[in-house]
Formats: sequence, C-alpha cells, structure tokens
Amino acid sequence: MSAPLKAKKVYNADEDTSSDEDEPSVDMVSSDDAWVFPIGGSVMLVGLYVLFKYLNKNYLNYLFTAYFGVIGIFAVSNVSTVKGWD
Repeated sequence: MSAPLKAKKVYNADEDTSSDEDEPSVDMVSSDDAWVFPIGGSVMLVGLYVLFKYLNKNYLNYLFTAYFGVIGIFAVSNVSTVKGWD
C-alpha cells in the first residue's frame, strides 16, 4: 500500500491572484504516470548500456556529434526568434 499523492498547486503569474473567486489549478501525477516513469527510465538506461557496450567508439563519437549539432542548431534558432529582441 502506498501513500496518497499530494496535489501540487500551480499559480499562473499572468493572472491576478488577489481575487478570492479564482482558484489555482492543480497538477497531479496519476498512478499510470507513476508506473510509466521508472519503466521508461529503465529502458533508456538499458539502451545506453547497449550502445556503449556494443558500438565502436568512433560510431558513438559520430552519433553524439550529430545529436548535439542538431540540438544546438535548434536551440540557436529558437533563441534568435525570441520576441522582444528587435
């Protein structure tokens, strides 16, 4: 038997919080999500173990270079399109 999940209150900074009528929205993790997170993490770790164990070092270097190159290009393109930088 596990302890019940506690609700996490989320306040939106754009809304006026002085009104008594507005209630903050509540985000909760469902029990299905709580089961999926450790399984997904385990699959990811086993996948990384297999990559490092059985792939050649040169292939891993190419893979990581391509991955970080694409992520870097995506990040720079998002920073350059930020509103208010005119």
